Amino acid sequence: MKLLVRPYRHQDFHAFSQLLGCYLREELSLPVTDVQLRSLARDITGEIGLEVPLVLAFFNKQAIGFINFQLDHKTSSWCFHPGWGCIRECYVHPQARGKGIALRLVGYAAGWMRQKGASTVYLTADTAIPFWQHLGCRVTDRINPKNGLAELDAPLSGFGYRNGS
Repeated sequence: MKLLVRPYRHQDFHAFSQLLGCYLREELSLPVTDVQLRSLARDITGEIGLEVPLVLAFFNKQAIGFINFQLDHKTSSWCFHPGWGCIRECYVHPQARGKGIALRLVGYAAGWMRQKGASTVYLTADTAIPFWQHLGCRVTDRINPKNGLAELDAPLSGFGYRNGS
């Protein structure tokens, strides 16, 4: 398997937009128009950088997954736990699942968060909760005010490694 995990580049916009469309339309069943999709993709890619990385996974040069994350601080747009790492979105195309791609993306994000000094990671999920629990997350009683979903969290010390392996 020729898997490459790397930060987003401007020439990846079309590939990222297609993945985002699959995620929103197929995974979340949201009725997103092409215009709305391009606008959202521009918003996400316009926000990336040192504070909000976007990382893509490619298999044989085809984009198959992405993860968007940050370190929360007072001025970040998803700041609910200053000093914690936050996984904003993680998606792997259904045809590429079960091959460890999400694990590689999560590992990349966890390493970045550790380097930035975070000791805890949190996220919200409406799907794939068993996947996140398998990586060490626990479902909390906190409801995230940004999207109304329950938060999951985990210490970063072992996060990104499958429990028991």
